Amino acid sequence: LRQRGGQLLQAEAQACCHKVRGVAANLGLEQLAATLAQAERLCGSPQREAGAPTLPTELAQVQRLLTAQLDAALSAIHAIETPRAVRKEREQAAEAAAAAPAFDAARAHAAAQALLPSLKRGALEDAALAALAGAMSGAGLSAALARQLAELHTALNDFDFPQAHATLLELADHLAKETP
Repeated sequence: LRQRGGQLLQAEAQACCHKVRGVAANLGLEQLAATLAQAERLCGSPQREAGAPTLPTELAQVQRLLTAQLDAALSAIHAIETPRAVRKEREQAAEAAAAAPAFDAARAHAAAQALLPSLKRGALEDAALAALAGAMSGAGLSAALARQLAELHTALNDFDFPQAHATLLELADHLAKETP
């Protein structure tokens, strides 16, 4: 049983090395793939010739080499400069967020009131929902209001119009309290 358990562990280690070697090869990490192939061979060869280094010694050497190669690969990946287009896109998104209007509770309350009748009759007016979502965007939206809006969207996604109506009533009440 002990020998059989060791064979199972070796087979699992060999399969793991094989899978990770495939990933490394797909990513173009050739040295890492070669070292993983060596580890895979070692895991599949339990019998050693007389005078050859012991299997644990060889595996320990391969493990140290793998560790160094993985560290080098990760460092190289982290050192890759973000492409200019991605940086520009991030900058534009940050500028748009900074330029977004502040949350206006009165406008959001009016949008909620406009959406209530359609939800009460079990229908959805996309334009009214879009107006509410737009009115509730911007800086200054509280976490509680954001949560209520998310709950409204969840109810609508589930086609649970009674729940959506109840959630929107709570949201409108909350907005009324924030309206100056």
